[in-house]
Amino acid sequence: MFFRRKKIAAADNDQAEASETKPAGRSGRSGPASVSTAETAHLVGPGCVRLQGRLPVWQPVDGTPLKLHPRHLQRLLCYGNVDLTTASLRLFWKRGIQVVFLSPHGDRLLGKLQPGGRFPNLQRLQHLSADAPAVRLRFALEIVDAKLLSCLDAARYYQQQGRGDSAGGLIRKLREIQRRTAKASTVDAVRGHEGAAAANWFPFLGSLLPSEWRIERRVAHPPTDRTNALLSLGYSLAYHRCETLLAAADLDPRVGFLHEIHPGRSSLACDLMEPLRVSLVDRLVIRMISRREIGQDDFMSQGPSWRLTTAVLKRYLAAFEEAFEAPRRGGSLKAETVERIEAWSRRFRESDSAQDEAKSC
Repeated sequence: MFFRRKKIAAADNDQAEASETKPAGRSGRSGPASVSTAETAHLVGPGCVRLQGRLPVWQPVDGTPLKLHPRHLQRLLCYGNVDLTTASLRLFWKRGIQVVFLSPHGDRLLGKLQPGGRFPNLQRLQHLSADAPAVRLRFALEIVDAKLLSCLDAARYYQQQGRGDSAGGLIRKLREIQRRTAKASTVDAVRGHEGAAAANWFPFLGSLLPSEWRIERRVAHPPTDRTNALLSLGYSLAYHRCETLLAAADLDPRVGFLHEIHPGRSSLACDLMEPLRVSLVDRLVIRMISRREIGQDDFMSQGPSWRLTTAVLKRYLAAFEEAFEAPRRGGSLKAETVERIEAWSRRFRESDSAQDEAKSC
């Protein structure tokens, strides 16, 4: 299963992170530069990349320098104010290393330097894989299994906290759905099991909330209560974050595996965010409501739906970013998401065609 978890440190606003290495250092301290041998390096500005000898070195304004080994590096993601010297850009171009410029929080793609890379047919291989039924089924199974694991982790957590009276029953149901999902022979069947898991999860989520916030099911278009409005906002933020990360990795966000191609939708981003629904958004909403960081009066009605006031929206956005990037066991949620993208890319690159991979299923 390529949804394996590695220990990957989250990026602080003033340090670089590499998706397969430990952080270069804590903010506010400088010292000898560490060396990254990761395929993807994440540089959080302000700072500058310049050559020292034959190696490009990331030098943040406040933090520890990080040497980037061009033999291993394939992609450089630059968040916010990241400068690159002419010499470093020339090296990246010569080596076929992609340089991607993102907004400070990584929610918008600002531009890419695409020198023709080492794997120019990555999107083509992705499309071939999506067209192969056996490969598509394997991806769909792994995506839903990752989501089920996130539901089980959350249910066990709330059970240990003594907050989920029905957690034991939910865990048993989710395990049964897990067993049935593993035996599914079509993507449609996998989707059905994912839907069954969601139908059992949302009543449990509602039971964790104060009475005025409780829900029995997910209502999305439009969200007709405040809790569903918070969930919709969080899912939208996660979706756009996943869409940006996929585009930065030179994958086609429109072509997914669990989700069908649909006009105007990034189906691969929908696939990528499935494990984040519970672990990132649902748990954030439960926490903010339980701690009374958001109240019933912090919403404005908008037709049949609800939306947050401007001041509280800023608070919610800040909490989302903190939850996405916060260090945790196994690495931050952001780092885990990047690892999933890189695992997908490796799968596509390692197959000369989708037919070759299908034969190995």
